[in-house]
Amino acid sequence: MFGNEKRFDLEDRLFYLLTIFLSGLLLYLFLSLIYQFKTLERKPEPKEISFTGEEKLIPKSEFASLRFAVLARGMKADEAQKINDEKRDSIFNALSLFNISPEEIKEVKYNIAMVPDTAQGMRVQKVQISKEYEIKTKELGKIPEMIKRIGEKGGIITSDVSFLPEDIEKLRDETRSLLIGKVRAKAEREAKELGISLGGIVGMKEEIIPQENGEILKITLTYIIR
Repeated sequence: MFGNEKRFDLEDRLFYLLTIFLSGLLLYLFLSLIYQFKTLERKPEPKEISFTGEEKLIPKSEFASLRFAVLARGMKADEAQKINDEKRDSIFNALSLFNISPEEIKEVKYNIAMVPDTAQGMRVQKVQISKEYEIKTKELGKIPEMIKRIGEKGGIITSDVSFLPEDIEKLRDETRSLLIGKVRAKAEREAKELGISLGGIVGMKEEIIPQENGEILKITLTYIIR
């Protein structure tokens, strides 16, 4: 009988301890929820407002590329090289009238070969040296005059004129800077009309929308309302 009483007494104690533990845990959770609720009441989430602007990007032809060759023949390589250099210098001087310096003219091909030639009624083998050059210019409207001058000085046009569009990434960077300034000005203007005070910028979203002849750059700035 005493053994049963001890067993029941031990079970009661364990039950009481478990009840106290669970009660304490529930109380802790309840107090934690109250604390979090009070914290949210003291620190409400700041209100935000967004402003958007967009700008269309249309890449333009920034450079024109043109290639020409200079050919010269001589009985020896030294003679052919000398004649080739004289022709080249004459062409370079003509191109300087279009604000193209020799440093901006790139040599892209060089060739030396023995070719048959007729001298004083006899067929002989001569040394031919040919060099091809590439020029890039922003003077798009003066291309026909450049081609004419190159031909007058003994050069041979070896390619069609190709127009190179401006760097799209550079154009985006320039447009982005201008557009952000416009959106900031728009935000200040509209905030004044709404009678609100803006805090700092907390977010920026950029979107690029492809178009048939370019693209649209859209910028959204998000502000905190004080």
